Amino acid sequence: QQADEVLELVAEVLPDFSRDIDAPARVGGEELAMVLPQTDLTGGAVVAEKMRRAIAEEPIRTAAGNIEVTVSAGVSGSAVFADPHAVTVEQMLRRADDCLYQSKRQGRDRVTIDGDNSGDDRPLRKILYVDDDADIREIVQMALGLDGTVEVHTSDGGERALLKMRLEQPDL
Repeated sequence: QQADEVLELVAEVLPDFSRDIDAPARVGGEELAMVLPQTDLTGGAVVAEKMRRAIAEEPIRTAAGNIEVTVSAGVSGSAVFADPHAVTVEQMLRRADDCLYQSKRQGRDRVTIDGDNSGDDRPLRKILYVDDDADIREIVQMALGLDGTVEVHTSDGGERALLKMRLEQPDL
């Protein structure tokens, strides 16, 4: 019951990250897709990362109480295919789905971009940064996460930080 409620609440924020030409859709039991025409892979990754961070930042309020939610995402586009003009929607969705499952295999709560294998051979490190200033948290998270070798989680303190420590089990 709560899974459907969480999915509906997450779907409600998708328009915050989309334009009139974009199309959010439910494509599976717990999967959502966002079709972003006139957007390259980098732009798609930026949108996915913004959504991931925004959803993880605050717990989702459900009838059963607050629930911490993370997003694993996969991004693909026509540019990764040999003939970008002959690509079908199904092919792109399949590639994005493959990237989604790669995000899940690599620890969840991340965005994987189609064709980007740069981080496959590096160990992942997790950091939990706690600060009551949201702007500072965002700056630190972005700065530490720029090269992709560090997975940075944030919290504003207190019980949320302790919960994230238990859930994420950071190295630092």
